[in-house]
Amino acid sequence: MSPRKSPIAIARRAFALSAVIVASSACAQPHPLRGLWVGSAKLLAVNEVAVPLDERNVPVAPDPRVPTPTHDAADIRLIVHVNGAGQAFLLKDVAILNRAAAGAAAAPGDMALVTDPRLYPEFPPQPAKRIASAVFDFGDAQATAALDVLVQHAAVRAAAFAAAPSLAVATPTERNAARAAVVAAMTP
Repeated sequence: MSPRKSPIAIARRAFALSAVIVASSACAQPHPLRGLWVGSAKLLAVNEVAVPLDERNVPVAPDPRVPTPTHDAADIRLIVHVNGAGQAFLLKDVAILNRAAAGAAAAPGDMALVTDPRLYPEFPPQPAKRIASAVFDFGDAQATAALDVLVQHAAVRAAAFAAAPSLAVATPTERNAARAAVVAAMTP
């Protein structure tokens, strides 16, 4: 019987075996691994995040150093960009676009890796290759911007309400009324 390999070793091996360079001009760059790497990893065990309670309602956390085998394997796509300094960045999605004019052949430096869709208009119209991973969601830029605006608006309104000289908060009843008024003012 062969010894069982750790899930981390299996995942590293799976990524190393299935990784392919999609776009790279490594020969002219300082770091030999520079470029876009797309691969997959097979998840066979996980660290437990759920902490069950025993019969006395005491949390019983599993040992985080001992991975729990999964019921089934999960194949996940990994998209990694390695820059010229050798720093690796995990990506959610990327488009490979040509900087050259439409119809022109791409020279090695003409290809661009774009992760922000707002930058697409800066490139000539073209069919492009887009690679994405549904496993990682780092947040949608538009949703984040909308939430930032909402928080800023709420903070301005709350600060204006709190700075009002007529705000009475000396008694619990006044504090509850002020809290209710703030909630009413914040509700669209």
